[in-house]
Amino acid sequence: MSDQNKNVAQFNWHKAMLAAKPKFDEFKLDVGEEEIFATQALMNNDYLMDIAKADPTSVKLAMYNLAATGLTLNPTLGLAYLVPRRGKVIVDISYKGIISIAVESGSILSAKPELVYENDTFVYHGPTKVPTHDCDPFSSNRGEVKGGYCIAHLTNGALMVETMSIAEINKI
Repeated sequence: MSDQNKNVAQFNWHKAMLAAKPKFDEFKLDVGEEEIFATQALMNNDYLMDIAKADPTSVKLAMYNLAATGLTLNPTLGLAYLVPRRGKVIVDISYKGIISIAVESGSILSAKPELVYENDTFVYHGPTKVPTHDCDPFSSNRGEVKGGYCIAHLTNGALMVETMSIAEINKI
């Protein structure tokens, strides 16, 4: 690809990203910061950048989706990421982002996920009771991850516990 074509391709994905500005304004988010974070993500992943150049509209739509969630691509917070999927750039919301949305919407007060390793002792007591999870979090010999769970504190004071096997986690 010639330098001129590279510049045109780069301009197209950049222009598409900026086209999302009205959505960011609508949700009172800083498009400038998100543009920096998106550019960093694209520059740090050649495959993602190639997809962005080939399909700048997917970048625009990903930025629309990001604005609609009210989340940020700030890598320090880890709430959402731009990722390549099926030849498009999409926004992928992390578990931290999902928890943030649930807290912000008032659906839950808080949530805390935990991994369970082979050498841990884990006893599940049902979907509304805190499980027993005994482990040494500082041990380097906890074995392989065998699953995880999340405890959510609901606004009505109740608890909700969700468990997942490692196979379910990997499938996601």
